[in-house]
Amino acid sequence: MKKWHVWLLAIVTTIVLLIGTFSLYVFFTVKDYENSFFPDTFIEDQDLSKLTEAKAKEVLADITNDYDQTNVTITTGDKIYTKTLKDIGVQYDTAEKLEEAFQYGKSENAVKQFFLIKKPKENQHTLSYSIDEAKLEDWLTTIEQEMKVAPKNATISIRNGQVNVIDDQKGTEIDKLNLKLDLLTALQKNAKKDIQVAANLKEIEAPLTKETLSQVKRKIGSFS
Repeated sequence: MKKWHVWLLAIVTTIVLLIGTFSLYVFFTVKDYENSFFPDTFIEDQDLSKLTEAKAKEVLADITNDYDQTNVTITTGDKIYTKTLKDIGVQYDTAEKLEEAFQYGKSENAVKQFFLIKKPKENQHTLSYSIDEAKLEDWLTTIEQEMKVAPKNATISIRNGQVNVIDDQKGTEIDKLNLKLDLLTALQKNAKKDIQVAANLKEIEAPLTKETLSQVKRKIGSFS
């Protein structure tokens, strides 16, 4: 065999061995992450690199348990009402975010997955949450009932032939609709920190006002 044939065979053999070795390295590197998150994968700034989905779920449960205790406070007048997110039925999209983060890069070919592992790009995800609007409505209704002051109608008294009109008194109640809108907006914008919203009070007119009874008084006077 000619010398150059020997060299050519050696070069080809070396290349084949290198390709084979690299392919095996790629294969086993990717396989090592088959059931775990790629490097630099974060949910709520928690590094999930190399964790299994089951372990990541446990880690996030600790985080959401802390978020459950976030206070939601409503102030109105000198009254303060507070509940936690858990009290109003908070629910997190943990399962969806875990699946989304876990599947990152998994559909790529082996070489692309290899480079995502060896030269990772930050894969950051943030949990969203929703609350049980029925529980929120019940809470707001309770506050509304406690804060409501019913108006008092004007009245007429007749003494010694004199007709007197006793003034009506306006009532107050919280502006429940705007309170709910403000609260939902605050919840949507919230970064899992305590929330405080002020409830405005609005006046309730009495059904029977002094002006109305004054007209009655004038009519009574016209007959006297």
